[in-house]
Amino acid sequence: MKHAGRSAPARVVIKDAAFDVLTGMLRLIGEHTDTSQEPRMVHRLEGMPDERFQHLRDRMDAVVPQVAAALPPRAAERLSYEHTRWAATTSWELTNAADPCGT
Repeated sequence: MKHAGRSAPARVVIKDAAFDVLTGMLRLIGEHTDTSQEPRMVHRLEGMPDERFQHLRDRMDAVVPQVAAALPPRAAERLSYEHTRWAATTSWELTNAADPCGT
């Protein structure tokens, strides 16, 4: 894995974003103990990933060029292409939905 260490900043950004979404959701659930406010809480929970996703896009926009600069040209082109495709995403998709345990 010649380039494994070079992608560490991108992995850190993604892991931080996932942790941010999870802790934000848990905090929101903990704040809403009044069941009459459940529809409001559900609405805020559903919107949280989109809010955080924009922040992640901004951070990845800064990290991807740094990683690409350390890659061979073909790999850098592929990374740039995939990043552009990912950043243009407007809806959520389940990944590995057929493999819930990650096996």
